Amino acid sequence: MKNYLQISYWHYILALFALCIQVQAQTYTSSPDLGNLKGSLLEKVKNPVKVNGGASFNTVYTQNQGDGVSNDQPLSWILSGNINLTVLGIALPFNFNYSNKKVSYTNPSLKFNRLALHPKYKAWTAHIGDISSTLTPYTLNGVQYTGGGIEYNKGKWQAQALAGRFLKAVKEDTLHSVLPSYRRFGWGAKTVYTDGGKKAALSVFHARDNKTSIPLPEKESNLAIKPMEGTAFTLEGAYPLIKALVLNVEYSASILTRDISLSADTSAAFNTPGKILVLTSNGSTRAYQAVKAGIIYSFGQSGIGINYERVDPGYQTPGGYFFTNDFENMTLNITQSLWKGKANLSANAGLQRDDLENAKQNNVRRLVAACNLNVKPGPKATMNLTYSNMQAYTYVRNGFETVNQLTPYQNLDTLSFTQLSQNANLNINYILAQSKEMAQTLTANCTFMETAKKTGDIIRNGDATRIINGTLSHSLSLPGKSFTLSSSVAINYSYAALTTNYTWGPTINISKALFKKALNTTCGLAYNSTTVTDKKVNVLNIRAGASTVVAKKHNLNMNIVWQNKTGNEISSANYFTATASYAYSF
Repeated sequence: MKNYLQISYWHYILALFALCIQVQAQTYTSSPDLGNLKGSLLEKVKNPVKVNGGASFNTVYTQNQGDGVSNDQPLSWILSGNINLTVLGIALPFNFNYSNKKVSYTNPSLKFNRLALHPKYKAWTAHIGDISSTLTPYTLNGVQYTGGGIEYNKGKWQAQALAGRFLKAVKEDTLHSVLPSYRRFGWGAKTVYTDGGKKAALSVFHARDNKTSIPLPEKESNLAIKPMEGTAFTLEGAYPLIKALVLNVEYSASILTRDISLSADTSAAFNTPGKILVLTSNGSTRAYQAVKAGIIYSFGQSGIGINYERVDPGYQTPGGYFFTNDFENMTLNITQSLWKGKANLSANAGLQRDDLENAKQNNVRRLVAACNLNVKPGPKATMNLTYSNMQAYTYVRNGFETVNQLTPYQNLDTLSFTQLSQNANLNINYILAQSKEMAQTLTANCTFMETAKKTGDIIRNGDATRIINGTLSHSLSLPGKSFTLSSSVAINYSYAALTTNYTWGPTINISKALFKKALNTTCGLAYNSTTVTDKKVNVLNIRAGASTVVAKKHNLNMNIVWQNKTGNEISSANYFTATASYAYSF
């Protein structure tokens, strides 16, 4: 009995120790409930050791024919695997990769990469390790740090406090493109009181770099990296003026010393408001402000709101990866339910401007608007229409790159980052049939995007870009027979840099499960034709694949792709790719 008690005692000690350790190569988070610590430890003791993992073998064979077509290495393969050993909550991963090109492996060690613990006790929650926190968008906003924090959430009160290292010291590497950084420590706190529609909150965040943590950067591209210090705070409030009329106000301020290595107390620093909130005040110290306010009135199935937001030029804090500043927005928002709930309309419009201090050579003054209309006239049809001329960022892909892709690793970087000034999208979906025996759907989609650079009242040639995508697709599914048929016709038109690009083509895909759903098969045929000025390229794709799972642990998969390219300015070329893989998991 005595030995049993000793073993149990050490099990508890090891289990508690396991809550605080994580090894390299993965992120580990644990949220032990300190109110039920005994139950959590007993659960780990019952299953002290867990082992899982798997191995896979993948091979790719290519055979390309045609003038100017390379076929350097027809056969390539890779063997990979992983074993995850967990002892009393400690994860010990082992990974290996071996191919006919290179070999690499990683061994488990006690040097952890990321550790996150979140123990709870009643209304209290602690956060320990490599974590990220957000106070407000203009103080601390999602930055990861190594340290600790605590939260209290009960009734009308919420509170939060945190401290830790936000940046570690990274020396300049003159041989490699390594961005240097000074070691940065910071702390923050937030208190919130809510009562119905009423709210009052105060947030503060402070961080300071250690100017002696790394040598001064020497590369010209790194000379702008300076040790900084900053303090930011936010006041938030909400109050219902009358029933269904709510006023929201948020005020933020940031006092930032961009270079604490400069001599202190210059005349410029002395006149900076709020300089007492930073330990080092000098000529690089500045104060910035951000204001956001809105009023919302709801009545019946309608709502109307007015919002105002202004952020000073140069607004920044050490608690964010990036900030959008130097802008002012005034918007009107409307939501309305129509036709007894069959349609919902939301729209906003307003004025937007930048260059608040009239310091830029170019500025923006424009009317911005956005709307969204969703209509469901019946149980079988839905329509959605959106329009926006606000500044936005999007990834644009015409869809044919996926159709023409030979391997899973091709076209990984073909997405282009595009700034849009206006865009519109129309999507219509109609259910032709819906039953246990058959499901049939017809979908139409059209997208229009345009951006232009306007000088005065003139848009010069080459400064406008237009993109139009259209797709009409049909889907037929027979669940009882494990059969699916899908077909589509797509059209893409784009105009950019005085060049017109036009692509169109049909696609058909069939999938069928055989042998009592033990074998899944797919095949597809696609054709598309692209015309750029006087150059024309035609592409024909044929695809087929099969996959199966044996004994729930063995996965077999095989795919083949044959592609033919022809054109009026290129010679005919054929591409054949076959991929096969086997994976085992335990």
